[in-house]
Amino acid sequence: MPLEDLKDSVDRLVPVRFTYKDGGNESIGLIAEEVEEIFPEYVPKDKEGLPLTVNYSMLTVPLIQKVQKLQVENDTLKNTLDTLQSKVNTQDMIISQLISRLDALENN
Repeated sequence: MPLEDLKDSVDRLVPVRFTYKDGGNESIGLIAEEVEEIFPEYVPKDKEGLPLTVNYSMLTVPLIQKVQKLQVENDTLKNTLDTLQSKVNTQDMIISQLISRLDALENN
């Protein structure tokens, strides 16, 4: 799978709280069967071919890629917000000037 496709795959991962079948211990993480559908190479299998666990260290690369994508989106949104705030400030100044001019006209 090309790296470009990985960042969208991360969106399909669903963190959950679960209890291990064999020990009853609670944990948080990902369900191996669900991860296997998205990233089969991240899920080792037992002798019968059933998922054992999630190799979380392999998730590092797609997660980094997702963070990088979100950073770009965040920077774009910040720039848009700055531009819009500047326009609002300019409009506020113009409105204040127009109100002053109107007050001056009304008082004459």
